[in-house]
Amino acid sequence: MPLTNESTNWAKSAFLSFCILMFCQMPGFSQNINKILHYGQRAPSSHNAQMWQVDTTYNSIRIRLDPTKLLNKVDPSNREAWISLGAFAENCILSASGFSLMCDIQHDSTGINLTFSKSTAAHKEKYAKWIIQRKTTRTPFKKEELSTEHQTIIKNFDVNITYYPLNSEYGKIIADNLYSSNIAQLNNSTKLQELSEWTITSRKEEKQRKDGLSPSDLGLNSFSKAFFYALFNKEKIQSHRFINIAQRNTLKQVNNCSGFIIITSARNNKEEWIKSGRLLQRLWLKLTELNIRVHPMSQSIEENYYPELKEKLNINNKEIQMIIRVGYSKPRKDCSARSDLKINNG
Repeated sequence: MPLTNESTNWAKSAFLSFCILMFCQMPGFSQNINKILHYGQRAPSSHNAQMWQVDTTYNSIRIRLDPTKLLNKVDPSNREAWISLGAFAENCILSASGFSLMCDIQHDSTGINLTFSKSTAAHKEKYAKWIIQRKTTRTPFKKEELSTEHQTIIKNFDVNITYYPLNSEYGKIIADNLYSSNIAQLNNSTKLQELSEWTITSRKEEKQRKDGLSPSDLGLNSFSKAFFYALFNKEKIQSHRFINIAQRNTLKQVNNCSGFIIITSARNNKEEWIKSGRLLQRLWLKLTELNIRVHPMSQSIEENYYPELKEKLNINNKEIQMIIRVGYSKPRKDCSARSDLKINNG
């Protein structure tokens, strides 16, 4: 029986689809997806909660919120969680270029979809180094202005990024607002309890746990770490003694830096949160390359001081998504721990 044009076209289409599938599953493609995920999970997250889980196929990654790791007290709308997912996605996209892969990104109400395909374009930029080296540094920085060159790089990075030197009028407003917001949060018993749950308070917990805030994450050196473990447990983190120490540390932090960077968006919705997370990560990698230390401080956005801050900074037509403290200091030697990634292979 002779083949019709319709059956011939179907056969050609099926053969082409088979070739594409085989090409995408050539040795190294799926392995590269696993490597990309390794870089993805180096993204920042509030309390180092790492509130992501992923589904994978041979050429795609879907990033979703992990409901067991959400911060329901300080982040009830999951705004910061979605920002973290955006940063995770950006790490995946940037690292993929090093494997000669390009990425299409889409999102829906429940997650972010990344689809990878082969690319013949030459990629000169290597992001893997900066992704691995990126860290949160909570120690006081040098009270030294950023260089003119560095300020120019930040100013030209994106229209939604603004740098405020600490010694400027707006810089002092941000510092005061952050301090007041931190005090309010430390004196909120439910939020402090949530913080205690995510704070590592023993060497045994540090060995077993691969998420949360270790003493190093809190900015303590090896000497102070020993005293921290001796003095504090989950219950005592909610004590007045801990609150007083945390208040003094916050005051040192906001008054010892070069200044603050604020990331804004046009609206306050999931799409903008994901975009802000991607922008945060790109900026953070650039700052890492420039040896500028970074410490996200979001308490002003999480507390009732937020409207006051927007009004005083004259940015009522935008939404603030991130506030980061920046400056120069010695590099942090260790990295925040990373838990085993929850992966569902499709």
